[in-house]
Amino acid sequence: MKFGKQMETAAFDLPENWRPHLIHYKTLKKSIRLVVDELESRGLSTEWLNTLDTDEAMRLDYVFDGDVKDPHPCIKITIDDPTSITTVEEPALLKLIPVTEQLNTEPLSIKIELVRDSEFFHLLLHELSHAAALHDKEKSRFLGDVDTLEGQLTVAASPQRKDLYAWREIFNLYMEAQIFRNETEGQYSPQSYERSQEKLEWFTKELTRMNLTKKLSSRPSKKALTQFLAINAQLVHFKHFQSLNQTAMIKILKKHDKRSGLSATSEFPSFAKNNAVFVEGILLSLFNAIQTKLITIVPQPDDYDCPVCFSIAWRPIRLECGHVFCVRCLIKAHRKRMYNCPICRQEHAVGNADANNLDQTLQSFMMLYFPREIKEKRKENEREQATINKQQYITHTLSPHRLTHSTSTAIRSSPSSSSRNSNCITNGTSDTKCISRDSRHKRSATGARRDQYRKKRKFELGRQSANTKLGGKRIHLVRVRGGNFKRRALRLESGNFSWGSEGISRKTRALTVVYNASNNELVRTNTLVKGAVIQIDATPFRQWYESHYAITLGKKSADAAETTAEKKSKSVEKKIAARAATATVDPLLNDQFNAGRLYAVIASRPGQSGRCDGYILEGKELEFYLRKIKSAEEQKVTKNPMRNLQIEKLVLNICVGESGDRLTRAAKVLEQLTGQTPVYSKARYTVRTFSIRRNEKISVHVTVRGPKAEEILERGLKVKEYELKARNFSQTGNFGFGIDEHIDLGIKYDPSIGIYGMDYYIVMGRPGNRVSRRKHCKAKVGVKHQIKKEEAMEWFKQRFDGVISYKA
Repeated sequence: MKFGKQMETAAFDLPENWRPHLIHYKTLKKSIRLVVDELESRGLSTEWLNTLDTDEAMRLDYVFDGDVKDPHPCIKITIDDPTSITTVEEPALLKLIPVTEQLNTEPLSIKIELVRDSEFFHLLLHELSHAAALHDKEKSRFLGDVDTLEGQLTVAASPQRKDLYAWREIFNLYMEAQIFRNETEGQYSPQSYERSQEKLEWFTKELTRMNLTKKLSSRPSKKALTQFLAINAQLVHFKHFQSLNQTAMIKILKKHDKRSGLSATSEFPSFAKNNAVFVEGILLSLFNAIQTKLITIVPQPDDYDCPVCFSIAWRPIRLECGHVFCVRCLIKAHRKRMYNCPICRQEHAVGNADANNLDQTLQSFMMLYFPREIKEKRKENEREQATINKQQYITHTLSPHRLTHSTSTAIRSSPSSSSRNSNCITNGTSDTKCISRDSRHKRSATGARRDQYRKKRKFELGRQSANTKLGGKRIHLVRVRGGNFKRRALRLESGNFSWGSEGISRKTRALTVVYNASNNELVRTNTLVKGAVIQIDATPFRQWYESHYAITLGKKSADAAETTAEKKSKSVEKKIAARAATATVDPLLNDQFNAGRLYAVIASRPGQSGRCDGYILEGKELEFYLRKIKSAEEQKVTKNPMRNLQIEKLVLNICVGESGDRLTRAAKVLEQLTGQTPVYSKARYTVRTFSIRRNEKISVHVTVRGPKAEEILERGLKVKEYELKARNFSQTGNFGFGIDEHIDLGIKYDPSIGIYGMDYYIVMGRPGNRVSRRKHCKAKVGVKHQIKKEEAMEWFKQRFDGVISYKA
């Protein structure tokens, strides 16, 4: 089958709106005939052009003049010695030389512009520009879908949900499928469409075979998986589209060179190199967007393995050289007197390691994302330690000196003492040291728990939590067992916090609690507990950094810019310059210094020690908690969906005060604004002063619900500049305001209608309010569920970033 037919058949696999952007191969192929006719009419046949390639005295260059928008292909023939040309040998060449040109021994250059060839490449570039436009449009849409899916996956695959390990298996299987990876080169590069399609189908079948879809328990996770598969299918189709265009372009250029004898295949790609069809790595960049934004949301345990035992590096010890190992492997290396780093062989890197080398940030990260792997590693460590203890015990017990000593002791001892010694050996303890327990926690020989013969004493009872709040310092001394005292903080306002990367600590103020992994109520009440993420004052750390490195953090204030630098000695300046050469601050941390607040984690127990100490968040831990804080803020509104405020209806009213033509025109305004048929309102009673009769139509209104109501409301608030007065809100949570001219809403002015003002009435509600309006089983809305004025005002400020004015 010819390529034109193949391309038409393959186009049916693409989306319908992509097909017009494919290169029209047949049209371009027909235009090549015109190029050949033009060359032959000028005496430049294919056979003659091919002979010029072998002639050393004459050179033919096929070049492109102009730019991509207006290409001008032309032929340049350079003759070293024009006098050597004879009419017999080169009759076609003599026709191309102008009559006014005198032949001499100097080199002669002839430039021939090709009109039909220019039309051909104009048509080809027009086709390529269409393909590039589709590429830019689909790329932006693809990246937008990836960003949306990133937000959904951050919530669906969070460590607090059950779907974390299911997503880990899905992403592990996805990386194993290698849909867009070149296995031979070990790097990402475009491949055949058929292979990528087969890999994607294999990945989908494996998901079904391994029941990974059913393991996803939540609806957001299932929805995210469907969108993830759709994104990959879209990328495979886009790869097919690009490969068809590239193949069509290469084939049409080869056909052009074969029929005309020119070299467009080598010259045209460099001329139009900025076109999307010629740019390499486009699919690679799109796939990298999937890998960097989606796959990295769920960390894989292989990235956190110990390089010695190849299991998770639990209790991670970071050596001086920067390599991380599990504590178990380092203990073994220390016992074997292997004090150098196993990877880089830095001297005494293992020998100098101590408890201060424990990476607390990485350990917290592992506990959050790898609880099962850590549990398995703990069991493995316990089994290994039990084996070592057993071997040591057997070696110690069965040693010749020990056996001789125990035998002689047994001969001299009485039967009662022998039984006691045997009991000690059976229990696995030595004669001098035994494990003692209090009577409350003893168990029988079979492991049964004994009955409690009395209640706990007062000093044995547990106490309720301290619930340390932010405020003026207040600490109580609590007497505990043994005559000791425990410092129980009721309120704290400051603490010592360390900056790990700089190795300093400063006392600073605690400003507010922003995140707590276990209880959101502790965030609302600003309760200080261990592990809570808080915001602290950045001033002490900023002052230290600027004095230590002589570098200003964040935005430099106007006062600091005006002050002159303090004079320092040359040795001090040299020392500060050496420090500044290695000074680096995380960009996220620099942004926090701009705001004057740093995120920190409380590491102490305020209710036990009376102190609020901790460390500043940095690196991956800071990125993780920033995602959690952002996710918590997004979910704050939907924490209890029954408490969410929503617009039940929007009523637009125009009161004319009379019936007739003015009222009809007002109805047209409302119909033009909402697209709905308005309803007329009648007067309740007669008012002779205003010439209003009872039951006379005097106003018109329309009720709007759903997204249209919110859109029209925002147009009205835009006219009011998003500012309302407090008296616009009622005690039941509803609010309203007026618009002077309806043309401010974006409606075109019509002289036949005129200008009308209107009133906005917004009725707020919550899910569940229907119980007071339904026909059967009608009930009252609870007092706590009713909307209050303050709640409606807070909703207005958050939803529309509005301003409330309390002026009369």
